[in-house]
Amino acid sequence: MYNCNVIITYNYYDKQFKENNEKQNIDLTLIDCEDMTIDISETLYRAELLGVFGLEEFDDKVINLEVMNLCSQLSAHTEFAGLMLKAAAKMLSEDLCTGLMVLFSYDSFFLLHRCICEFLKTGIISAENLNNIKI
Repeated sequence: MYNCNVIITYNYYDKQFKENNEKQNIDLTLIDCEDMTIDISETLYRAELLGVFGLEEFDDKVINLEVMNLCSQLSAHTEFAGLMLKAAAKMLSEDLCTGLMVLFSYDSFFLLHRCICEFLKTGIISAENLNNIKI
């Protein structure tokens, strides 16, 4: 079962996300990790991705089963289904579940998590969250 209690933080440690936020004058408290030899954002991304699936180590069977379950639920949301279809097109596919897997990528996972959690808790996805993740 998808864990909405996981707080996604990897994007706050990513230099590119940090620069984009500074350009937009978004006031965030960000830790400067530029001098660290290990890329914290990638390590956190992997840990947080596993965390939402309730895993401590990668298990493709568990992840695929949960993504299929989420895909089934999220495809009922017309606008989000369209988003999954656009994401699938990046992989030359029309499969909604493939599109959802694409949205779990590093560049969009932190935004996807907000949409999934909002949908699972309320049955809706706000216009703000949809606009943030649009491809």
